[in-house]
Amino acid sequence: MAKKNVLKEQKFLGGSMKNFNNLDLFFFKLGVTTFVLFLVSVIPAFAKWVMDTHWGWFLGIFVVCWIVVMKKYWSG
Repeated sequence: MAKKNVLKEQKFLGGSMKNFNNLDLFFFKLGVTTFVLFLVSVIPAFAKWVMDTHWGWFLGIFVVCWIVVMKKYWSG
């Protein structure tokens, strides 16, 4: 079953990520999250913008991005 999912991911990504495993993707996501937290802590204007923006905007953007990715993933 896991092999089938890997093949589906490779087809979806055009085979460009065939050398990545789940641990690599986890560290990539952790790195992006850490970088965003770094920006929030270092740049006061960015922190103010993040704190002044209603949380619903971030949730909405997340849901739209997630739907687009999952639609592409499950259609192939």
